[in-house]
Amino acid sequence: AWRTLRPGGKLLFLTPNRRHPAMLASAALPLGWKRRLLERTRGVEEDDVFETFYRMNTPRALGRQLRLAGFEVLAIRAREIEPCGYLEFAAPAYAAACAWYGWVRWTGLDRTLGASILGRARKPLSPDPR
Repeated sequence: AWRTLRPGGKLLFLTPNRRHPAMLASAALPLGWKRRLLERTRGVEEDDVFETFYRMNTPRALGRQLRLAGFEVLAIRAREIEPCGYLEFAAPAYAAACAWYGWVRWTGLDRTLGASILGRARKPLSPDPR
């Protein structure tokens, strides 16, 4: 993003939060299991399911990496935007996802445990300090 943005240009991003239970499960499941599960429950082709690596998928880690890259961090926050759609295949599982959604929003824990991280950063107007 650094090379493609003009000085003052903004980077907007949305990425999974590795602290969310669905991402923890995704990272823990063997690839073969994940492929079969997503094919059976969501009709996802086997070639569209990949290994899961969340190396910097927390607000703090993303902010640190953006600053190291020279960006000015404008906002980064985890949010629970909607109930986890991966569980729609089974009514009890989806009901649990909806309950989780309501609970983390009500308690404010979506700032830590929300499924998505939304962020804005800006390339400074001055030349790259690196």
